Amino acid sequence: MGWRPPIRGGNGKPPPVPQTLLACALGWEMEIIVRTHKKKDSGWPNHYKIDVGNTKLKVAIEVDGQSHYSRKDQDRRKGSFLKREGWKVLRFSNKQVTERLGECVQTVLSTISK
Repeated sequence: MGWRPPIRGGNGKPPPVPQTLLACALGWEMEIIVRTHKKKDSGWPNHYKIDVGNTKLKVAIEVDGQSHYSRKDQDRRKGSFLKREGWKVLRFSNKQVTERLGECVQTVLSTISK
């Protein structure tokens, strides 16, 4: 297509504040694309987008807002796919990140030290 939104994030919008806070605290990338390599009509998306992650360590962090309560099956499928591809997947709610950022960072650090 050749066109890209000027600001990457959810559908061309800036990433949510909790996601940005966690990414900055860890010094990790946001909006990492992981291709599924599935055929177009397979029922799978052609890629998944990880909210915050480290490609070298293969750690994916999903920061879930209100919309994720109605998308649990989609989130579970995405998590299962990433795990099969060798990723460690962590999930935090927006509230956890904004109210207890230090604890979230500590959870990530203890996960990567194992």
